Amino acid sequence: LETRPDGIRVHAPRGTVIHLWTDATVARHTADGTTSDLPYPAPLPNHDAQVEHGGAVFTRGDYLVTGWLSAYNSIAPRA
Repeated sequence: LETRPDGIRVHAPRGTVIHLWTDATVARHTADGTTSDLPYPAPLPNHDAQVEHGGAVFTRGDYLVTGWLSAYNSIAPRA
């Protein structure tokens, strides 16, 4: 994941699920195995000037997250 001001650049295996969000608005994408530039979804009408953006990439058993969910990147799977 590479965060950018207007979205995220992601290179992920085919079939990987990618979620991007802007506050409460979420967009879901499925990777095709190439590098993609994905835009953050538009915020809801009447949103605050300060918005939260982020993204999460989920494969089978693995994940990588940006934004407020990034704390989960340091959690190890249970054995």
